[in-house]
Amino acid sequence: MLIKMIVMLLYVMQHFCSVNNLHWLDPAADSVKFSYRYHNDVNGHFTLLDHFVCSRSCVDDNVNRTCVLVHGENTSNHFAISCDITLPSLASGYQDDHCHSFKIRWDRADLAYYQHLCNERLSQVDLPIEALLCQQDRCSIHNDDLQKYYCSIVNSLVSASSLAVPQIRLGVEKHWWTPELSDLKQQCIEHTDIWRQHGCPRSGPINDNRVKVKLRYKCAIKEAIISED
Repeated sequence: MLIKMIVMLLYVMQHFCSVNNLHWLDPAADSVKFSYRYHNDVNGHFTLLDHFVCSRSCVDDNVNRTCVLVHGENTSNHFAISCDITLPSLASGYQDDHCHSFKIRWDRADLAYYQHLCNERLSQVDLPIEALLCQQDRCSIHNDDLQKYYCSIVNSLVSASSLAVPQIRLGVEKHWWTPELSDLKQQCIEHTDIWRQHGCPRSGPINDNRVKVKLRYKCAIKEAIISED
């Protein structure tokens, strides 16, 4: 019954790809040793669960393979998959309307360098002497000069801050991250590298050490996030 269901699902997927002109990418030759994309190290489940499907126009017929990416930083039970695709050129004049919000981290700024840059840039701003000395109430003659002077000051300060003050994209920074997590992350990377160098065994002391470190790393991340909330 199970085999019949699998055959039916494969037929449905093949029909779906054929109707929609989609291409099912196969694993690259150097990824054969990873005959699985999903792995549960606790209960020992390994399956070829994740696949990559795209339009035929996006891939070269001679290079239409996916690579399984194995890295210690990835704590998921799913390996990452990558492939090379070709996208059509964007229309001329196209601009990305999606704006990213950033936070300026003054607590991490090099204030001495920032002061130096401000002094350097502000010293090059031309002073509108006549406009600054004007005593006429609501004078409209010098509006352009004053606006230009104001913009020059602002641009100088912004230019200096862009070089001396770090910017972090909102939603990316992990406030709950600790030095202990960095240490566990490095251990996880090192044990994964050793595991790969030995042919990615599914059992034995090398795999056991990798699994133990990975589980400690995952649990520590969960505990850090919970304590932050």
